[in-house]
Amino acid sequence: MWALSSVARKRAVPGEGRDQLLEFGASTFEGLGPLRERTPAAMRQQQALLHYVTTTAARDRLAAGGPGARVWEAVDSGEIDEAAAVTLMMAFLATGMDTTILSLAAAVRLFAEHPDQWDALRADPPSHPPPALKFCASLLRSPFSAG
Repeated sequence: MWALSSVARKRAVPGEGRDQLLEFGASTFEGLGPLRERTPAAMRQQQALLHYVTTTAARDRLAAGGPGARVWEAVDSGEIDEAAAVTLMMAFLATGMDTTILSLAAAVRLFAEHPDQWDALRADPPSHPPPALKFCASLLRSPFSAG
């Protein structure tokens, strides 16, 4: 799935295990709130995420200059400790899925509703999509504002 590889690539984590990122995100949300029937499975998946962060996406396997590497630079400079770095890496990988997927879906819907804007973008594509596109799509069609 493109969204999975996109988020992982932006986080600069290795390709191995990227297929698990959606499950990691789901288990994060499943683990919130009161104990339910699915909570034990969510906690096991969180253990798998911790293992992924400390092995496959470990410090020495991250792309230089990426967000993950910058987390570890903050450890080296004394800004945060190693436990905080692991927690941040887990958050980067588990919580980025839903916003990325919803933003992409919102952008597709908005372009379908405004084909003139899609035509204008296709006629003159930017070398890098503007960050405003994701931001606007998420604001205009978030689950809270969609009606």
